[in-house]
Amino acid sequence: MRKEIAVSVALMLAVLSIGLANAASPEAKAIKDVSAKSASFALIKKTVFDYKLMSIFPDKTFKGSKAITRSDLSAVNSRALKYLEKKYSIPLTAPSAEASKKTVSRLELVSVLAKTLRTVMSKYEIALPTLETKSSFKDIKAKDPALSNIRLLQYYKIIDLKTTGKGKKKQFVFDGKKTVTRSDLAVAAAKLVDKLEILYKKYGRIKPGVPPIEVKPPVTQYPPAKLVEKSMELGRPQAFVTGAWGNIYERASGTNNWLGFFGSAQYGNRLKFWKIDSDYELRGKYSYNQLAYITQNGSGLVNENRFDLDANLIYPVVNFRGFEGKLLLGLKYAMLSNPIASTNFTALNAGVATIVPLFGRKMLGRAFYSLIPGTAAKNSSALGLPTTILNYELGTDVTLFNTPLMMGYSGETMFLNGGVYSRFYNMVFLRYSLN
Repeated sequence: MRKEIAVSVALMLAVLSIGLANAASPEAKAIKDVSAKSASFALIKKTVFDYKLMSIFPDKTFKGSKAITRSDLSAVNSRALKYLEKKYSIPLTAPSAEASKKTVSRLELVSVLAKTLRTVMSKYEIALPTLETKSSFKDIKAKDPALSNIRLLQYYKIIDLKTTGKGKKKQFVFDGKKTVTRSDLAVAAAKLVDKLEILYKKYGRIKPGVPPIEVKPPVTQYPPAKLVEKSMELGRPQAFVTGAWGNIYERASGTNNWLGFFGSAQYGNRLKFWKIDSDYELRGKYSYNQLAYITQNGSGLVNENRFDLDANLIYPVVNFRGFEGKLLLGLKYAMLSNPIASTNFTALNAGVATIVPLFGRKMLGRAFYSLIPGTAAKNSSALGLPTTILNYELGTDVTLFNTPLMMGYSGETMFLNGGVYSRFYNMVFLRYSLN
């Protein structure tokens, strides 16, 4: 019983001493309009007294609900960099920020803080994280250039977000047009400096006390993404080369061999032109195949060279049959050159690309349909001319000789108009990212 009373008294004294300490704290007394019990007090205290990024007014109030101006934001940002520069003896250059008496929105705040974060991490030689590219925000679209800044500050818990809806309908709301107050700025600035100090102590290569040296920024800001995920990214350049080898089968002509291969190069990026705002991809492919052609005068074994050029516009598709994917619309030009029955044609492309979970791995699935209007250029094949083509592939990330690659299956079914005849290309491919 005495032991229990003693413990209770000790706890009461501890609570009382903490309360008295807070009440007697010079910081608590110095800021009249911010309660020491409020959630933002500790961060405002750091901003004012520890980092000295902001100050209180002569009447010892902070006026946290007052809107800040662009000049205020520029000044706080510059002081934060000077604080870090002085503490770690590393020269830092402040990103340019417009100074004026205009108020600042949350989108503008995020832009400045993200630029500062990237600048300091580059100087400290700290790699930036790989960020989610899709948007889960109700009021921010996937292609909004501000999304990468929001994702970066969200990743390091520097900004606060609101949510709307419940269960599966739950979404983040960024509220980018909202005006930033002094409390908002103080909290965000303190979190930014806190995070940079933590990152520096954990990952920074340059230690305090060492004479400043010029640090070259990394070649790329982001570590290379795996090819499956990178293939689904929007709004950023992509370049790949692919090589494949496999089988060509055409029952009607007796073709069934493994004398086929192809090489292709692909490039894609964002396209903003007139009323078009999407991504695009260009793919050039050269194929070599050996086929048995049936003609009016008999059949012959030929070596065929084939050239394909695809140009597709790419649009994001949400929840396509339960998967998130991309819609591809475009044009194909193909030329099949051989000594007996050469042909060429132009086709309309329509297809989809999506990430499919299969066998415990992420698989990139692509399928698109090429419709040839009318018929291909006339040739002498008794099996007919190409009318439609169905392309499909399934690939996954692998590492060979310490090189990240995508490996998978690439197939094509070419439908001919001479009855039920079809030609099948079945290839195993390897793909390498050039950027």
